[in-house]
Amino acid sequence: MTASTRPSTATGISKPTSELVTIDTHLAAYGLREFDDARAHRRWMRRKVGPEVADTIDQYAKAFSDHRILEAQERLYEALARPGVFGPASSSRFGAMRASAGEVLPYLPVTGAMLDLGCGPGHLTSWYARLSPSATFTGCDREPAFIDSATSDATRLGIENVTYVVADVTKGIPAGPFELIVSTQSVADADAESVVAQYGGDDSPHHEPSGLDDGPRARTLRMIAGALGPQGTYLAIEPLPTPDAMRTFVSEAAAAGLVLSFLGFTPFDVFGQPKAYPVAVFRHRGHVEADAAAAVTTVPEIDLEASYRQAVIDHLPHLLRSHAGAEEK
Repeated sequence: MTASTRPSTATGISKPTSELVTIDTHLAAYGLREFDDARAHRRWMRRKVGPEVADTIDQYAKAFSDHRILEAQERLYEALARPGVFGPASSSRFGAMRASAGEVLPYLPVTGAMLDLGCGPGHLTSWYARLSPSATFTGCDREPAFIDSATSDATRLGIENVTYVVADVTKGIPAGPFELIVSTQSVADADAESVVAQYGGDDSPHHEPSGLDDGPRARTLRMIAGALGPQGTYLAIEPLPTPDAMRTFVSEAAAAGLVLSFLGFTPFDVFGQPKAYPVAVFRHRGHVEADAAAAVTTVPEIDLEASYRQAVIDHLPHLLRSHAGAEEK
């Protein structure tokens, strides 16, 4: 089996101004700061957002143990949507956001259209739009307050080629075709709704009688496949921490008509600790088959097990550098 390789350099794109807008500078404009120490971040965040909001964020982290996932998310989103809160609260993910943005860069359309699923307040979506001003960008999120904030911030920063819309990715996404669709920690956990429905019963506000046999994630992946243009790419940077989790995700994507073309990891640090997200690149099977037929060749297939092992091997230097740095301290 063969595996295609992803681009090694970013697409050549013009900038809206003569000044290079780095991801660090862009995130700083949204009030994010990078921290090496969790306690320092915690103290700074509490000063910025206040103890009540900080405690709400803590409660969200604890709620996953008692099947109150969506209830906790709703409380968290309400807190994060308040002015001046998301930046300080999300600064713990500064490294993850930087790493995710770097993975998207090689695939940014020059003149086409891109969709960012679960965009939150649009921090990354707006950066992509700044880097590729001749393309059009759409960000969607189910939280209206996030969309209002993203739209306001894009106007403040003078970014005119991005549009934000309210949409729950498990129920419907903006119509394509899109040259690039990106999900960053927004699709892999979509089946959390099924967990809530299971434990909430018929009276649960999240219960959908037809939803458990055909889960929200499977539906979302089918919608993604349908929204891709002929040469479109779906880039999934999702929290899939085990080979089994990745295997299940790839299998569901295949059932939706998506073909895996690359699998790797993007490394980052959280308060000095090495972390990584899997990076999976998909194309629509129909488009891949058409390309193969035109080239009189077979559809390339990824050896998932071998690709996962290689991705882990590629990630080892980051783990070793972080470990060595911790020992020096």
